[in-house]
Amino acid sequence: MNAVTVLAKISEHRTDRMVNGNFSELPAFLAPRPGLDSGYMIAQYTAAALTMELRGMAVPASADTVATSAGQEDVVSNAYLAALKACRAARKLSHVVAIEVMCAVQALDLLAPRSPSPAAEALRARIRETVPTVDADRGFHADLEHIAELVRSGEALRIVENVIGPLSR
Repeated sequence: MNAVTVLAKISEHRTDRMVNGNFSELPAFLAPRPGLDSGYMIAQYTAAALTMELRGMAVPASADTVATSAGQEDVVSNAYLAALKACRAARKLSHVVAIEVMCAVQALDLLAPRSPSPAAEALRARIRETVPTVDADRGFHADLEHIAELVRSGEALRIVENVIGPLSR
C-alpha cells in the first residue's frame, strides 16, 4: 500500500506541475483560454483527492486486530481486508496515473509544433484516437475511464515498449 501511495503522490505532483502555469511553459490548468475555461483544474483536484484517500488507506490491515475464537486466536491478519484494500488502491492509482497521462497529452498538444519523444508521440496518438484535445470546458469522465483502462490493461505500456523495447521488470 505504501508503494501505491508513493506512486500516486509522484504522479499527482507531476500533474500539479503541468497545470500550474507558475511552474511550466503551459497555460494555467492546460486551458486554451485560462480564466474563461477551467481546463484540467478539477481533474487535478480529483488526483489530489484520490492521493489523499490512498494515504489514509496506507495503514496496514494487520494493524487492526482483535482476539477471536474465545481467545484462541490472538492475531487476525485481516488478509481479506488487505487484499480488498490493495485492489481498491490499485484502481485509485490507475485513475491518478490516467489523469497525469490525460494532462500530459493535452500539454503535448499545447506545446506543438515541438515534438515529443517517439514513445510519447505513439501514446499521444493512441489516446487521441478516442479522447479529443480540449478546446473548451467539458466533462472528463469518459476520457478518464478510457485512459485508466489503457493503463490497467497494460496497453499504454505495450504502446511505449513497441517503440523503445521492453522495460525491465
